[in-house]
Amino acid sequence: MDGSDAMAAARGVGQGSEDGRHAARMNGMPRRLMAALPPEIHRAYYRLRDPGYYGKLQSLRTRKISPDYPVTLAPMIARRAVFVHIPKCAGLSVTNALFGCRGGGHLPITAYRLALTGREYREFFKFTFVRNPWDRVHSAYRFLRAGGLVPEDAARAERSIAPYPDFDAFVRGFIDGGDIWSALHFRPQYAFVCMTGRSAPAVDFVGRYERLDDDYRHVCARLGVEAPLARMNPTGGSEGDYRRAYSDATAEIVARAYARDVELFGYSFDGGAS
Repeated sequence: MDGSDAMAAARGVGQGSEDGRHAARMNGMPRRLMAALPPEIHRAYYRLRDPGYYGKLQSLRTRKISPDYPVTLAPMIARRAVFVHIPKCAGLSVTNALFGCRGGGHLPITAYRLALTGREYREFFKFTFVRNPWDRVHSAYRFLRAGGLVPEDAARAERSIAPYPDFDAFVRGFIDGGDIWSALHFRPQYAFVCMTGRSAPAVDFVGRYERLDDDYRHVCARLGVEAPLARMNPTGGSEGDYRRAYSDATAEIVARAYARDVELFGYSFDGGAS
């Protein structure tokens, strides 16, 4: 989420650092148990246990869109929809086309369960888009190496990309080193859409980056809208097919690091979803 104190506070929600601190504060109750609670009880618990985090989420419900602060849930609520924006899966294009803003940024489904009322969470159409993990890692690497989109991305690149001379070294060092959970753009996709301890995505529809146009039309039909999709935030350059960036060894590293994504969404190294 991309100043005022309110902007600075909300920026952390859904962007990694705030979620990590929040999770640490919530260790008093097993997160699997919290995820199993009905939404109303789940919200009531968080409201008492961590009012700061809960309040930040609630403030996004009514925040007005502005050029300086395009993050708000209001247009989603108006369309009775929840879009879980996984980094580097065409989410910026989708959320701008449908909602005219950046929606909830990169909030995971667990945060939407807190931000919405129980009835809203049950009734709204919840969807996401996923991408081949090998392609996504390569795209995120190139995106951050080029400076990213907002100032926070430059800081992320300094931490995760700059220490390595090239993509091969990055995969062998950062990805194989187990650092993917510390970096928003490299966090496994299932973490954005699965409730803690649950194996299936907690959304109604999983679209594919590899068939973006067709799946986006399906989303529009479900929402009853016509909204042309303009491609935004593409990773530039002319490096071509992501598969050429990998050796057998680095492809295997990504396969291990993102094994759950590969299995859950049915991907293989050589192509899209099976």
